[in-house]
Amino acid sequence: MIIATSTPKKWKIGAELIKFYQKTEYSHILIIDNDLVYQASNGDVNCMHIDVFLENNNIIDVLEVEDHLVDMDFVKKQLGKKYAFLQLVNIATRFLLGIKLFKNDGNQKFICSELVGKALHLKWVNDQTDPRQVFEYLKNGNS
Repeated sequence: MIIATSTPKKWKIGAELIKFYQKTEYSHILIIDNDLVYQASNGDVNCMHIDVFLENNNIIDVLEVEDHLVDMDFVKKQLGKKYAFLQLVNIATRFLLGIKLFKNDGNQKFICSELVGKALHLKWVNDQTDPRQVFEYLKNGNS
């Protein structure tokens, strides 16, 4: 199983703001299982073929993780759930102003890093977790 980071091929304000805030080349984190990409993006939790994903995105980093570490049953049960746009507002206001505007919604809606982190059973992941936090945790040998 692969956990990867990416960025859109076309300039997008949201992606640029995330890269700026995180100080990274990537704005997104996702799961690749064989030739399928699982992600929270474009309005919902979704799955698509890797070739379709790569038409519009560049993979930045790739980390291989043991299959048993990723709860794919959990991921598949989230497919179709709405994207949590308000979570991005919370992350931005926390970064800019040090305040949180909205409560955590549990597993009602997702951003990419929350989906990936919860699929990995990372207890500290919540609505405020950004892609860099999950990727750096994994990159540093944690799981």
